[in-house]
Amino acid sequence: AKRGFESLQGIVMSTKVESIPVGKWLNFLDMVASNSPSISVQAARISSLGLIGRLFLTLMPELCNEKENWSQLEEFTISSAASVNENLRAGRATALFETTVETITNVVNVLQIAKQVSMATPEGESFCAWVSETLLYELEQVGACGGVTNRQE
Repeated sequence: AKRGFESLQGIVMSTKVESIPVGKWLNFLDMVASNSPSISVQAARISSLGLIGRLFLTLMPELCNEKENWSQLEEFTISSAASVNENLRAGRATALFETTVETITNVVNVLQIAKQVSMATPEGESFCAWVSETLLYELEQVGACGGVTNRQE
């Protein structure tokens, strides 16, 4: 499973978003969100999280500009946030906890920057901000949001 997630992450990184129809990306997000590995298999869980992080960074700034995508993007975000929560509650002194904090902090920071510098529509910027805040909330619940920049208190 670990290698499968790593391979998928490589494909996502090397594929231009516009080269695949939006519907296929949304189906892929649904598949990833609904097939999270068991928390007991930490190496696969870490690789899955890497893929989720990459998907947020690659797809969210592009796909959030179209309101018709929001429902599926919202489902992916909520499902991913639940997985992040489970990772963070599995124990602080683990590679899974550290990787989750690092990955999600990066996603939150990049989405905040992307919101400010992208060509996103105002609605798209708002949606990206919601995604960022949703993920940040999970870090805040365990006191692990110290690396987040541009926090609004």
